[in-house]
Amino acid sequence: MTSADPNNQPGLYGIVNSNRVSTSESPSVKSLWGKNEFNSTFPIALANYMFDLGIPAVYIRCTRDNRIKRAPIPISTLYGTSAPLSHLHFAFETSFAPFVPFSSSLIDRVDVVVGEVKQVGEGLPDIVVPRRGLEVKLTVVPDNTTCELPYDRWAPELVARPATTQHCLLSMAHALSSNFDSVRKELDPVCEAVRDWSNPTEVLKLLPRAVQAMATIANDFWHLQSPILMQPIWRTDGKSPTLSENTFDIFVWSDFAFWSLIAEKALRSYNPNKPNLSRPCRAALRMTRGLFDISSRSRAHLSNIWKTMTYDNQSDKELSIQGTETHAYMRHRRLEKPRITKNTLKKIITNGGEKLLSPERRFDASIFFTAMSLFANQETVE
Repeated sequence: MTSADPNNQPGLYGIVNSNRVSTSESPSVKSLWGKNEFNSTFPIALANYMFDLGIPAVYIRCTRDNRIKRAPIPISTLYGTSAPLSHLHFAFETSFAPFVPFSSSLIDRVDVVVGEVKQVGEGLPDIVVPRRGLEVKLTVVPDNTTCELPYDRWAPELVARPATTQHCLLSMAHALSSNFDSVRKELDPVCEAVRDWSNPTEVLKLLPRAVQAMATIANDFWHLQSPILMQPIWRTDGKSPTLSENTFDIFVWSDFAFWSLIAEKALRSYNPNKPNLSRPCRAALRMTRGLFDISSRSRAHLSNIWKTMTYDNQSDKELSIQGTETHAYMRHRRLEKPRITKNTLKKIITNGGEKLLSPERRFDASIFFTAMSLFANQETVE
């Protein structure tokens, strides 16, 4: 088990080597706890804790026939390395180097890059080899569409930003890089004739064919899918902010499975008689065009694709999938009873880190008041 910081600095479990941890070289870095930071750093600490206990996450992936299967995935597989925690580096909000060659424009930073620290030689500085780039979506169970349903139907809402679909596309491209000829042959009949991808009337009619072509690719190369989206959950007592006794767990989406979710949502909202394209339809078309360009030219101008293919939808949010829809993909006993109890907060948050949270935010408030209660009880017992 990884111990707390020996210098008694507030910390999170296993996050020792990171661009968000103070060091002698960068003493001003104190970024584990901020508004847009704790939602990524806490999930990594949770994963680290599960790593040390040998508890796998729940992997949502595609099978050979494009069905969805949920199976255990060791945290080492999620991280892309079997190195111990002491040899891992967590770089938050940074570029994942293996994705960069597939875009001719700057790509958005991924939520976290898990790297392995390697010793080059005596007297030389260590290097960090990037092993996995992950998007992180911390979600609460239940959401407002499932909180009135029976307990076993509770599920979280999943909101994706444009960077999430970009990274899903790049992950698929990385996996398929040795098979671009086959990918291009599948997509060419759908994409080659498109004159203006920004014209909703023109692209609307090809959406079903685009989804089918992408589904064929996923079916042919299902064995190449890899983790891209880490979705930790925290479970409350219904609408209450009070944490359930069994609170935390981690679900992981493969790139192909997340594409399948987008495609299903797109087809449900598709109406060939209306020129207005929904956000899911837009996401599916962007990803199809992106993979076609990459398979044809080795790279795509992703920022241009996402900028021009808006179809009068706001560009700050890619899509939102309610709990009534995510449940079919995430249905699992650990959605009903997460593996990690709220008492574990005493081990995941160390040296008074909970005092650095901002209780005006819902997740922070639940963690803050629960942790304060747990630590107060601990002090009373001691």
